[in-house]
Amino acid sequence: MATAERIVEGDYESWHDEWLATADLVFADVQQASDAGHTASARDAFVRASNY
Repeated sequence: MATAERIVEGDYESWHDEWLATADLVFADVQQASDAGHTASARDAFVRASNY
């Protein structure tokens, strides 16, 4: 919902930009979890990031 709220209606570029920003945010979780040795959490976050 947070991503959808940032999308400007009718602006397809904002749709792309906001979903990319969400993916980048989740990918940061991948890196943190990986650095901490939490492979299952890193894997799950990577799947979420790739879906966005």
